[in-house]
Amino acid sequence: MDFKNISDDRLHAETIRVFGRERTAIAEAVEYLAEVSRRRSYLKYGVPSLYRYGMTHLGLSEFSALQRSRAARLAAEFPEAIAKLRDGRLTLCAASEAWRAFEEQRRLAAEIEQAPELGSAATTPAPVQASMPGIEANSTPTQARPLARTEKRAVLQSLEGRSRDEIRKTLSAIRPGSGATRPRPRAAWMGHQGEWRELRLHFSEAERIQLDRLRSLLSHKIPSGDLTEVVMRLVAEGLERHDPERVEARAMKRREKRASEPAAPPARPPVPDRDALINHGQGSKSPNRVPIPAAIRRQVLVRDGLRCQYPAWHGHGRCLSSWSVDVDHVLPRSHGGPNSPGNLRAACAAHNRNRQWIERSTDTGNPSPRRE
Repeated sequence: MDFKNISDDRLHAETIRVFGRERTAIAEAVEYLAEVSRRRSYLKYGVPSLYRYGMTHLGLSEFSALQRSRAARLAAEFPEAIAKLRDGRLTLCAASEAWRAFEEQRRLAAEIEQAPELGSAATTPAPVQASMPGIEANSTPTQARPLARTEKRAVLQSLEGRSRDEIRKTLSAIRPGSGATRPRPRAAWMGHQGEWRELRLHFSEAERIQLDRLRSLLSHKIPSGDLTEVVMRLVAEGLERHDPERVEARAMKRREKRASEPAAPPARPPVPDRDALINHGQGSKSPNRVPIPAAIRRQVLVRDGLRCQYPAWHGHGRCLSSWSVDVDHVLPRSHGGPNSPGNLRAACAAHNRNRQWIERSTDTGNPSPRRE
């Protein structure tokens, strides 16, 4: 558009029209992402999450993908949020931050259910019940729990027309980090100082006592008692124990050592009546039900670089997620697939758990099932 001959009034009107169209486009994009989230169809395209789907296939930056994926998950639970995004009552920032706060509440409730001793300290702060319409005030704080749907709707209504600072202030009342609850997140990377990064950790009193005991036990190796050295020692020991590449390197050295040693004398021939295996009625063990040997599992994980090798539905690219990776059979064991490296591949938990319905919907061409 040529802006030289346009009046201020027309420029003002056109700007309002363009930004209204932008809100409509954002709401429509979130609506489509919400349906992708319900169907989990992103798994077919070689990515383990809606966030990775936005970066890989939609060309979004990390921040844009994170913000839109959160808003889409909120819209999947509350479809009325789409209309509020379209007319500007609810901003994309508000939708993203609201879903984040609801998810933190849900995770805290799950942690308390697994570890009931946390429930005595984790409570829903009183400001939540008193500061928002639709949430009744109680005289005493209740045990931390995820908000009910009616309470979530009341929170969303309270966020309409708010600025970013007002949104965060409002949501801080329902986040587990407020009041008497444990600070959330418990670990967070802070700022940069040249080549150094700052890590902030939150410990309970019981956890602090355990950490101090560990510092005492390692005092002969770390006389200074520096917590950084203690943490890095734990990191080194954890990698030495759990990193498949290091475990495989040690196993290879043991194999080479055994190969270089002189051969052992031949074993005595077995005595049929004495050395016969006794079968107590278990039946024969099917070859395709034998667990994957640890050496082969490590070999496959090292070969695939500890990244998911599940192919995308359209045949181009792979998932390559490094989170919660295990070994999966290309030809399932139920169909006679062997435990050989050629029939094994690294697979992330998302593709490993959902492989059956992904392949079934791919073969039939039907859309992925929705999660209501």
